[in-house]
Amino acid sequence: MPRAQQHWPLASPRRRSSREPRRPAQHRGHRPPLQLPPRQHPDRAAEHEKVREGCKALAHFLDELLPGGREKSLALTNLEQTMMWANAAVARQTQAGA
Repeated sequence: MPRAQQHWPLASPRRRSSREPRRPAQHRGHRPPLQLPPRQHPDRAAEHEKVREGCKALAHFLDELLPGGREKSLALTNLEQTMMWANAAVARQTQAGA
């Protein structure tokens, strides 16, 4: 055995051939999608709106302040991501945590 190959782990993971069918998603370690309750808490709609309004105001501010380019685009994209995670936090809060 060549010297370079001696350092590789002895048990390497088995690779799936292209002919072998893929296993269903639930068997690959993925968790099922979040099941949201059918009705929203009345105060949460107002909280979602506050998050959207705050992000919208910051987006308009950054749009006027920053020159066009990749950095501005990334800043606005990440602001959209921030809004998404903030709204997810509002939607997932429980009554005990409210």
